[in-house]
Amino acid sequence: MNLGPPLSYESLKTVLQYMDPNLRIRLSMNCPSIRSAEKIVPLKIKKLELSDQWFVIDEIKYSILIYQKYPAGTCPSFVKLHNNGGGPIKLFVPTDLDVHGYKDWPSRLQLRPGDVNLIDPDGRNREPIEFDEARIKRREAQLAGIRKRLNCVESFGPIINSNSDESYSKPMLEEIRWYFVLYETSEDRSAYYSRQPEFEHARAKAYETLKDKVLELKATIQQWYAQRDGLPVPFESYIKLTIFNYETKEERNVEFVKYEKSLFEAFRYLMHRIFENRRYPVAVKVLVPVPGILRLTPGLRMQIEEMHFDGEADRAFVELAPYIEESSYPLKCLKITAWDTAVFQHPKLRSAKHLVVEGNIAPIRWLPILVNLENYQVHINDCNEGLMRESHLMALMRHWVSSGKEVGARFSYPLHANSHSMLQRQRIQKKLFKRIKITFKEAVIGHRYAKIPTNNGTTLKVTAELSEEYYYPWILNESRSAVGIRQIRLSINCPSIRSAEKAVPLKIKKLELSDRSFIVDDDIEYKVGIYKKYPEGMCPIVKNDNEFWGGLATDLDQHGYEDWTSTLQLRPGDVDLRTPIKRLRVYEQINEVGIKKKEEEELPELQERLDYVESFGPITTSPFSFDEYYSEDMVEQINWYFVNDDTSEERSAHYSTQPEFEDARDKAYEELKDKILETKAILQQWYARRDGLPVPFESYIMFTISDWKNIEFIKYEKNSTNRSTT
Repeated sequence: MNLGPPLSYESLKTVLQYMDPNLRIRLSMNCPSIRSAEKIVPLKIKKLELSDQWFVIDEIKYSILIYQKYPAGTCPSFVKLHNNGGGPIKLFVPTDLDVHGYKDWPSRLQLRPGDVNLIDPDGRNREPIEFDEARIKRREAQLAGIRKRLNCVESFGPIINSNSDESYSKPMLEEIRWYFVLYETSEDRSAYYSRQPEFEHARAKAYETLKDKVLELKATIQQWYAQRDGLPVPFESYIKLTIFNYETKEERNVEFVKYEKSLFEAFRYLMHRIFENRRYPVAVKVLVPVPGILRLTPGLRMQIEEMHFDGEADRAFVELAPYIEESSYPLKCLKITAWDTAVFQHPKLRSAKHLVVEGNIAPIRWLPILVNLENYQVHINDCNEGLMRESHLMALMRHWVSSGKEVGARFSYPLHANSHSMLQRQRIQKKLFKRIKITFKEAVIGHRYAKIPTNNGTTLKVTAELSEEYYYPWILNESRSAVGIRQIRLSINCPSIRSAEKAVPLKIKKLELSDRSFIVDDDIEYKVGIYKKYPEGMCPIVKNDNEFWGGLATDLDQHGYEDWTSTLQLRPGDVDLRTPIKRLRVYEQINEVGIKKKEEEELPELQERLDYVESFGPITTSPFSFDEYYSEDMVEQINWYFVNDDTSEERSAHYSTQPEFEDARDKAYEELKDKILETKAILQQWYARRDGLPVPFESYIMFTISDWKNIEFIKYEKNSTNRSTT
């Protein structure tokens, strides 16, 4: 077959430039004729992960490890797992072996030219397990016990390896299996289990488990006696190079050689073949060094855009400096784990355009750090319980309002990491947005967002959104407007243009539809809800859906209680897209008598607690005068004391000397006052129904848009579902 003339040198360089990096590397290693051209053309990698005995280039993993070859039928499963360590497992730690076949941990910690020490604090003090004669004697005793169990399993007849039947009970399978593997056997229990349909399959599984344990113990004991008596180890050792594809899950064993060089020499040779002698630095979009000792080749140079690192980032900046071009900085994105707060002072962290803190080892006081960060975008994913308090968030917002952040700057943080119920989450969010409104008088409050004018003419937008991590992070950014939204609002408010507006095509980038609202272009929400108007000063915070959430989501019955069953009714034009679980939901009748009794008992106690809080002097009514040196734990402790705990003169005297006392007392006052209003509202409504009296509030249907200016506000005479279709 005529393949045509070979590519010219210049054409070859052009082809190599756009070739997949892994294919290019393999061609270079197998075709000597293209190696010089391949080294001249810049190598571009989307994601490069580096470890001590493996690296991953764009989902292809290259591994060097030791393969232990046992005689047929004697290789224990843990050795098989190690032999396959070149596969998807990234936590596997390949290690050289000493003359007796044991892992040579000291050699693994030895630094050689080109090595980069990124071992995290947890790994620096790791002690290897050493076997002595006493430990081996325990293994021998354990082996005798396992063999006895194996004989018991075999005594019921030949082992039949059958497939599991779908009718088998999985709990019974596991119960029989672990009976043979772990528990004391008896004739009665064995006879009972032998009558179960799962018996033979469970017995076969127990046989495999016990047999593998025998192989594992025998291998450990044999190796120790070989060391003691100067005998050869019970296996042969090879160095294996494997290539694993994470997308296709394919693994290829590229090369097996006799174990005559160290793993480090073999890995250094592989790194040298791929990364050394390149005319240009390797262009890496995302660099992911793995905590440990990286076995790099001295000639490696990288031009990177992003770095993700779970170890000590400030240490990585220093140790990796010889391998990363200085022109890589500032990074487009830096993703780290915070081991301590010193890292936030490092220039390379502070200059990164996008900073992501994936977690932190110890609790961190975030506010002093965040007000000093200069990164364009910051995301904190605090994995500890000590999340930022509301007062800290208010202080951070005040900083953003006055600091002159550029348009597009963004900060996000998990609002709470605890597994609160949906009602608790809503209460937390409502309370926060109420606090924003009090703190920033000019703020415009909307559905889970607020727009706050800044001192330099821009707008700070605060939103609560459900993230992929199942948190509700705060996201701060600039406000936006959309032409489609202006068109809708003009049509609603100007009757003279409505017919023309209907004749012109309406263009919307994104439209979200729900049961009582719709959102246009991620910005403006149009919503219908029920507004409860209580007498002045009597509206509890949990009923105050009017101001923050566009009213109640359900119709009310004649006694003012929420009529959830009406939400399940399908009317002409309705589209039922509920999940199967929601379609089967049954709304239980609330035990109103039980609630009344509970509230009547709680009300005097709440009033007594409120009087006690007021006994320390006038309430300042400024619970947001946050001092960054306050202990948030102390604020919460004092607040809990007033709201929930048993009071005493001694404890009150102690707390009154704390600098956080007044702030915590103000907070407790607001919380108790809200609880009293809520309790009174529940009791009033119950008494009104019992005595045939009017409900203690007036009801209105409210149509709002998300800047929360009321477009239409009418008496509640038509249900909200019908109203939303008009």
